[in-house]
Amino acid sequence: MPQRIDAGPVVAALGAVLLFLSLFLTWYEPDVSAWDAFESLDLILAGVAIAAGVCAAGRLGLRLAQDADPRMLPLLGAIAVAAVGVTLLQAPPSTGADDLDTGAWLALGSSVLVLVGGALSAAQISVTVTIAGREGLRRVPAVDRRRADGDEPPKPPPE
Repeated sequence: MPQRIDAGPVVAALGAVLLFLSLFLTWYEPDVSAWDAFESLDLILAGVAIAAGVCAAGRLGLRLAQDADPRMLPLLGAIAVAAVGVTLLQAPPSTGADDLDTGAWLALGSSVLVLVGGALSAAQISVTVTIAGREGLRRVPAVDRRRADGDEPPKPPPE
C-alpha cells in the first residue's frame, strides 16, 4: 500500500530544528552567540522556530499539534528570512565586530528551508513511498494464448 509523505512539512521541520540550534552557535567573532548579541531578535527567532516546528508536526500528523494551521509555514519562513537577512547585512552594535560565523549562516540556510518547506506545503507537493512488494506476473487470456498447463496452442494448418 503506498504511503504519502509530504515533502514540505519535512523540509520545514528540519529548517525549524536547525534554526533553533543556530541560536546557540557562534554568530559573530569572537565567540558571540545569538543569545549574547541580540536583545529581542533571538526570542523572535526562537519563537518562529518553535511555531514552524509545531505547524510542520501538525501537518505530518502528530496528534499534539493537529490544530496548528500549516498555512502559517510560509509566513513564518518569510519572517525568519527577513530577520536573519537584516542581521547579516547590519551587525548589532553590541557585537563590536562584523565577522560572521557559522551560526549566522546556518540560521540563514535554515530560515530558507522553513520558507521553502512552507511553500511546498502550500503547493501540496508530496512524495509517495511504496512499501508493499511487487506483485507476480499473471497470465491474461486476452494477451497470453498459452494454455494454463504449459502446452502451446495448436497451430492452424498451412494453406
